[in-house]
Amino acid sequence: MEMKLLPKLPSQTWIGLSDRSSAWKGVMRGYENSWRWSTTGAVNPGGYQNWVSGEPNNKNAIQLCVVMQQGQWQDRVCGATLPFICFTELPQVGSKQYTYVSTSMTWAAAKDHCRLYYTDLAMILDSSENSAAASVISSNSIVAWIGLYRVPWVWVDGQSCSFFNWRSPEPDNGEGCVTIDGDLKWRDEDCMFTNPFLCHQAETRSPETKTILRPQSPEIKTFSRQQSPEIKTFSRQQSPEIKTFSRQQSPEIKTFSRPQSPEIKTFSRPQSPEIKTFSRQQSPEIKTFSRQQSPEI
Repeated sequence: MEMKLLPKLPSQTWIGLSDRSSAWKGVMRGYENSWRWSTTGAVNPGGYQNWVSGEPNNKNAIQLCVVMQQGQWQDRVCGATLPFICFTELPQVGSKQYTYVSTSMTWAAAKDHCRLYYTDLAMILDSSENSAAASVISSNSIVAWIGLYRVPWVWVDGQSCSFFNWRSPEPDNGEGCVTIDGDLKWRDEDCMFTNPFLCHQAETRSPETKTILRPQSPEIKTFSRQQSPEIKTFSRQQSPEIKTFSRQQSPEIKTFSRPQSPEIKTFSRPQSPEIKTFSRQQSPEIKTFSRQQSPEI
């Protein structure tokens, strides 16, 4: 949100940020601010949960991680240091082995420890796994982290909020909707209150996008027009060359064929009389020889 663009506002004006309890209070749903397992980042596909009565309550709007005590779950402040339960994924499909770690750590540090030495913080998908995880805790008084957490405060388009501007000590009471005051500070409020509200329209990016596309369109068209005459001009130049070449080749072929034809005919004609002449000369020689031999005999 561009705070510098906002006009002077009334003391309480709705903005599009919320953390509605319908996404997390006693339910396992698929909203951005619902409970998720650290191993997968997804909600429990079967919807299993085992909360202590009255939990989760998101006390002071800061309880976003989950502990187990005597097999039941409670939400707690993630920065508290507590022992924790890790699990190891076994080769058998769906089989898990749970391990209790007595060293106290924050939820995030416990998650890192489990991922380093095991698979992750405990993931519990049904009652049998819940009993198995609870069995590794030696005392009923022990409260230990498991791998359930959530990310609160999402915008109306479903995106998680990465910037906050709370008025201290807000958010303070787990109410699900947010207002902005005249100093541009945020408060969490009951969503059923009636307040003026602030809308926004995505005009900043829209003209930029159009500005980028419009100059590209004529460039593409101009490029196509320039290419088109080049291609046509090239074709026209090539066409007469091909035709000219063909015409030049054609008379050469015809000229070559014509001189060959009389040469062949001329060569054949002199051979013919030579053969005939030779035969005529030989014939009298043979006849003359025979006549001379006869009188000698």
